[in-house]
This record gives sequence, structure tokens and C-alpha cells, in this order.
Amino acid sequence: MTINNVVKTTAIIVTGAVVSEFVWQLYKRHRDAAKSETAVHEVLFFSEESALCRPHVNTRIPCRKPNCAVAALQRIIAHLNSSKKTLDICVYLMTCEDLARAVVNAHKRNVTIRIILDATMAENNGGRNPILMFHKAGISLRLKRSPYMMHHKFAIVDGSLLLTGSLNWTMQALNGNFDNMIVTNEKKIVEPFVREFSKIWLSLNANNEKN
Repeated sequence: MTINNVVKTTAIIVTGAVVSEFVWQLYKRHRDAAKSETAVHEVLFFSEESALCRPHVNTRIPCRKPNCAVAALQRIIAHLNSSKKTLDICVYLMTCEDLARAVVNAHKRNVTIRIILDATMAENNGGRNPILMFHKAGISLRLKRSPYMMHHKFAIVDGSLLLTGSLNWTMQALNGNFDNMIVTNEKKIVEPFVREFSKIWLSLNANNEKN
């Protein structure tokens, strides 16, 4: 084989390898984009039947009931655990320490956390426990003080996944109340909540912030 043939053969091999790598990278980008664009439309219901799950709440083991409260709680925690960059939470009442712990764990993963709570409810006996957890972890939160209730119950994961509904973030709501939560990444639904959170967050000054 002449030197020219060797050079040509080498060039063909190198070109083939480069093209193959380029095609592979394009495929991975397309595959990852497709995964990220997978539609999420989930509905969780809670009722008086959820109280039947109280005996195994501490075990964290779901039962076979269609609307098992423990399974629903784990689904909510899984969505919070999926946060990679930001987690914005705006809820009337948060006393569920399992959910608060998931927020703290997100903070430990360097996720930027912003929390808005109703001041009156946050400062009651049950609400102080999560606040102490957030304070210990170094998470900043803002309390809405008003003669009117800050009655929202929603969270936004990475600016693209919304959790919202009538559900307060309490064990009572999870294990006995008639409540609901919708989880979606539908852009037209998520974006108004992103704007609403930012509007409330910016309206609260330093006097409303608890560090």
C-alpha cells in the first residue's frame, strides 16, 4: 500500500469516527430533549378514606388502596426531590415535616429555595417546626402579613413543574381532609404561577424575611 493510500484510508477512518461521534451527540441531545419535554399531568386526591392510612404513615410504606395517602406523599416528595436548580414554594400552611425535610434536602443539593408562608399560620405551634428546620439549614423565607389570608398552595420546581391544589402541606390534609393536588408541566399553566410567585416575593420587603 502506497503512502497516498495510507493517508486516504486514515483520513476516511478519522472522518468516519468524527461523523459517528457527531451523529451520536445529536441523537443524545434529541433523546434528552424528548425526555425533558415529556408531558406531566398528574392528579392526587385525598379524602376521609386517607385516614385509613394513618397506621402506616410512620413506616413510609404505601398500602394497596387506590388513593393511599402515604403513596401520595411520596409522589409529592419525589417531585420536590427532582428539583435541580430552583424550588419556589407558596403555601398557606406547612406543618408536614416530611415535606419540609425534602425542601431542606434540596437546599443541601444547592437548589435555590424561596418560600412564602402566611405569617399567622407559620407562627402557630405546628408551623414553627418547619421554620426552625429552614432556619437551621440557612434557608430564607418570607412571611406574608396581612388582614387577609395568603391562601395559596403551590410549588414550582425548576420553573417548569407546578404542584397546586387545595392541599395544605399538613399531615391532617394528607390523612383525612377532602383535598386535591394537580401536578403539571403544561407551560401555559405553569408560567402564570411563576409570575404570581415573583410578584408576591418581590412585594415582601426585608421586614417580612426570616433567615
